[in-house]
Amino acid sequence: MASIIGPLGAIGSANWFVRYENVGVYVLNAIFVGINFFLLLFVSFPADEKAGTGDGNICTEHQKRENTLEAGIYPCDTSDTKVSSTRTEKNHNAKSTVTICQVVSNRIFFFATIISTMAWVCMSIPLSTVGLVLNQLDPPLSDQAVEATFIAHFLGMFLPGLGTGKFIQKFGFRAAGLVSIALYIFATVLNIFAQPGEPVLWIIGQFFVGMAWNLGFTSATVMLSTSCPPDDRELACRTQSYSDFVSFLGGGIITISAGYILDSNHVDNILEGWQLLNYMQFLFIGIMLVVILMHSKINEG
Repeated sequence: MASIIGPLGAIGSANWFVRYENVGVYVLNAIFVGINFFLLLFVSFPADEKAGTGDGNICTEHQKRENTLEAGIYPCDTSDTKVSSTRTEKNHNAKSTVTICQVVSNRIFFFATIISTMAWVCMSIPLSTVGLVLNQLDPPLSDQAVEATFIAHFLGMFLPGLGTGKFIQKFGFRAAGLVSIALYIFATVLNIFAQPGEPVLWIIGQFFVGMAWNLGFTSATVMLSTSCPPDDRELACRTQSYSDFVSFLGGGIITISAGYILDSNHVDNILEGWQLLNYMQFLFIGIMLVVILMHSKINEG
């Protein structure tokens, strides 16, 4: 729903205020934020009666192999229901002795945060600039093609979420990260070869950029969850927030930088700047690949 309503809503609200172009987009965004805030008031979470029981234990054999103390992370609890429940009752109100400094200095936190950051960077570069490029192509794409390009991107971001969790549960977060890299490479090649007046490659390329982000960011999030004890929810939330801060900061810096690169490296043809940005993508994709391979080697060693 967001994939379709978002782009169409932005285009439709851009001229709400004739004297102030695009202010309507921010007003519409504020309306949706208000609706979201209102709906969150009705959200409640059940008590933890099932915490630590067999019903809530989703640890797979793959996770048990990956989650080793030697790797500096915490294994899933595979004890039976009775023992696990006793452990939970004993430790539910007790905070972990592991500090946030220990978690942040953990190499699993480092690996997961780098992967997450690279996933955001590789998504932010094309998304933040494709609108500028499409509006200045010669010949330009039609308004319908531009709308379809953005809708395809957001569909790629959110639609795979229906199956990403099951994929990671079955094959592991490293496999999801590698698939993300393959999709980023495929999407980047399509973006490089996309030409003015031909919307197909633009639309398909943006769809696979979004899909690659979904798998890459989700795999990093799952990896990050193994960097702190499962009992300490407060520590887990702080760990996630620190990682997200780094990831979003990296994405924001790249978004701003991409605009300058796009503007400073084209003379009469903005397509050259677009292609340069996509060639840069391979650097960040390579970093993502190296980190995943390092994690695999350390964990297996």
